[in-house]
Amino acid sequence: MSRDCKDTICTTPILKTDWDVVISNPPYISPKAFRTTSRSVRNFEPGLALVPPPQNAINLGETTELGHATNEGDTLYPGILGIATKVNTKLAVLEVSNLEQAIRVASIALDTEYWDTVEVWRDSLNSNGPQAREGAAQPNLLVVEGHKILLWGDGNARAVVCRKNDGKYV
Repeated sequence: MSRDCKDTICTTPILKTDWDVVISNPPYISPKAFRTTSRSVRNFEPGLALVPPPQNAINLGETTELGHATNEGDTLYPGILGIATKVNTKLAVLEVSNLEQAIRVASIALDTEYWDTVEVWRDSLNSNGPQAREGAAQPNLLVVEGHKILLWGDGNARAVVCRKNDGKYV
């Protein structure tokens, strides 16, 4: 993916500076999955906050160049990662719904060839997270498209964490 965003959003003045951190909790539930969420979610959460617009309605960076956002819940991630690379982000944290989506988003991040480290963090990092105690369990290793991705913690996958600068914490 080119780091040159040609779209209007990528030429705004704020995107001409470097950002240390990008944290994103985009709408990431597909329309099909939204129908199976609990009634309290469907009745009280705004649909626009949970379900992204169709891919053809989005103009955030270079979403179509990567070709990964084929799952309707993933449509905003390529653009967010495109912006993160444009502003030389050192750390990006992207909320996801489950391990399957985390693997897809990690794959999108890896395809940018910008990040030094891409990890998946689960619900609980207490037992084997990056700040784990000496002797605690080690992370699992996922291999996605030939790239090694650390899978930290226990429970459901909740975030994809991407680092620049040799994967060091900022």
